[in-house]
Amino acid sequence: MLETISIFIHLGYLTLYLIYLKFLNILSKEKIIFILLLAYFFLPGRFSTLQVFDIYFSKIYIFIFLLPLFFKEIINLILNFKNNKNINFSLFLILIPVAYLILFFLKSKTLTNLGFNLHFKNYFLDLVNTVIFLIFLFNDKKLDLKQISKYVDKFILLASIFLIFELLVFVLFKINDINFYDTSGAFNSIFFPSFFVTSLFTGIAILFAIYNLVKHKKFWYLPIIFFLSSIILFNIESRAIVLSLAISSLILIFVLFKKNIIIRFSIIFLFLFISKISFNFDQCTYVESNFFKILKNFQINSKNLCDYESSYYRLGLLHREIDVILSNLPFGVGPGLGKFHFNDLDTLNYLYSNTNYGDKLREIYADILDVHFENTQIYPPQASNLFTDLLMSYGVFIIIFIIYFFKFVSKTYGISKNNFVNIYSIGILFIFLNFIFNSTSGLIMLQILMTLLALSYRNEKNV
Repeated sequence: MLETISIFIHLGYLTLYLIYLKFLNILSKEKIIFILLLAYFFLPGRFSTLQVFDIYFSKIYIFIFLLPLFFKEIINLILNFKNNKNINFSLFLILIPVAYLILFFLKSKTLTNLGFNLHFKNYFLDLVNTVIFLIFLFNDKKLDLKQISKYVDKFILLASIFLIFELLVFVLFKINDINFYDTSGAFNSIFFPSFFVTSLFTGIAILFAIYNLVKHKKFWYLPIIFFLSSIILFNIESRAIVLSLAISSLILIFVLFKKNIIIRFSIIFLFLFISKISFNFDQCTYVESNFFKILKNFQINSKNLCDYESSYYRLGLLHREIDVILSNLPFGVGPGLGKFHFNDLDTLNYLYSNTNYGDKLREIYADILDVHFENTQIYPPQASNLFTDLLMSYGVFIIIFIIYFFKFVSKTYGISKNNFVNIYSIGILFIFLNFIFNSTSGLIMLQILMTLLALSYRNEKNV
């Protein structure tokens, strides 16, 4: 059945791609980005039938959609050079994946884990796609930010509707004991590679729905918020999602109700309540157990959200990640490969000897250094957070890139100092809070666009 579905998916995307190529020259930059966002979302990637050489077809299709844009930029570069016009120097960003490809072949001689090659292929393609997208974004044709803002809003609404429809199918299957989605009971969307990325996008969509409900009085967003929140409940084992969504939502409402003192004081009280519950194990367990008594009627089981055991493990991982970063300055180890260097002989030990956090952390740290990952071909644990994952992958160059991105936005669009708190900034805050505790990236193009819009937002009447 899945093979048949995958064939229809490929035929459908081939047809769409040919139509995309036919009208590419007459499409505006904003519409092209909207199409890329749609393609980025509506690309199933979690079935083995949609993989080739262990690379998800979703990544390959995005590359195919981006490739004509890259060729156009090269042609424009040659023409502008001949005519002494402005050159899109961002094209030289393509040298970044080339450099890391060379680095990979040098490093791969010392690391023999089978997952090393597989991991690199997928992360490297993500890097190439991101670089090409940025080259297109940074070209000499400025974006109409108001127009792209409307397209981002449409994209989030359209994707939310599809997710809600998929959720209803998921519940229907669950009632009939059909484990098509996920045997663990989590709602893992067909269109996203993991339940965490599904929840991450859902959180962004909830924030936009709250904004449209409160700011623009669009009450039909109420059922959308209800169904999207149900997805978070099904996938509630990600504590980072729940906590960061709660904080981001409260901040958004706090900003929207600028003149209502009662609501503002109520939100401050909720902040204090959430903080107290989060850091008190007994109270957290009490709230969780009673909350899930209600949810058990809908076959949603407790996920042990109050279990802080993983915090010790994350702290141990963080120590080793710093070891990998310091041992591989300034270039890093390559896209997504940091975890394969946890027990590598070339990774020096900077923190273990100075660890004074008790036997539990020492035991976890010793487990991270154990060679059983390599001997049994089990993948090492993923990084504790996105930021150290990026530093392990790209070294100090990721910092240079971020500085370059800010300079580009400042020079081309300007950075608004009067109204920096807006819906896009709240969405970026939500992502930022999640990535303190998780290393799953996903939705890269949407994050880049939201950051651009947040930095250059100038409408003083809206959030």
